[in-house]
Amino acid sequence: MEFIDIVDEKGNLTGERVLRKEAHKKGLLHSTIHVLVYNSRNQIFLQKRADIKDFDAGKWDFVLGGHVSSGETPEIAVLKELGEEYGIKTTLENLEFFKTRRFLVRYPEKNWQDNEINFIYLLKYDLDVNKLKLQKEEVSEVRWFSIEQLEKDISDPVKRLNYCKYRDYSYYFEMIDYLREKIKSC
Repeated sequence: MEFIDIVDEKGNLTGERVLRKEAHKKGLLHSTIHVLVYNSRNQIFLQKRADIKDFDAGKWDFVLGGHVSSGETPEIAVLKELGEEYGIKTTLENLEFFKTRRFLVRYPEKNWQDNEINFIYLLKYDLDVNKLKLQKEEVSEVRWFSIEQLEKDISDPVKRLNYCKYRDYSYYFEMIDYLREKIKSC
């Protein structure tokens, strides 16, 4: 059982602490972390969500992330999630904080709401995906995608169905555009 802290619209703790399942059932606002990992060959690291996940099971996702557990800060959560789910060991100095993003999506058929403030980070990290220690309950596969291939897939109305959609696919394009600009400036 995972407890999470409820936050207000500015991300401040309200003092309420609930089970993650309850937060989703009631649509309570809480914090999550997202990390976009890229390498020196300008590829984006994607994970395939485990088939047992509640949502977007078996779909590719460009975000590595998770919930900020009760008592944690986003900074603690980001390092914990990278280590637990992927075996990626890094420090805060290697992470670039990008921004926060408000995210709300409802799944009425499952009586579930994702009502989140996402703390988004970027991590430039050259790694061999074959050496990662994946948490199989969360991730079934990982691999590098070129920016061009990811953009092409997300632009294709059929291929995009293999990816988590985050309400729509604009989040992918926003991050791809930012990453392109970042690469140009280096």
